[in-house]
Amino acid sequence: MNYSLKLALSMAFVKLTKHHTKYTWWSNRGQSWANNVGWRIDYQILTPNLKGAVKSASIYKDERFSDHAPLIMDYHYEKNYSHIVTFLT
Repeated sequence: MNYSLKLALSMAFVKLTKHHTKYTWWSNRGQSWANNVGWRIDYQILTPNLKGAVKSASIYKDERFSDHAPLIMDYHYEKNYSHIVTFLT
């Protein structure tokens, strides 16, 4: 993934959630989890037609079972099948 695309996806999460200190990965060294010193390195990649369908984004930190935390994205998307109907008629 090129740098500009990675930056755009990262900023989309920040723009949607308004959180600049939410991370999805913490080193196992030191107290990075406890001090919230992490990186936002997990992404969901969207096609252009899904860009407006994202309704919420969060990072699940209630339990720690890995050095990564799940990135949760909720979407509202209705598939338009009109092109198929037109093709079949």
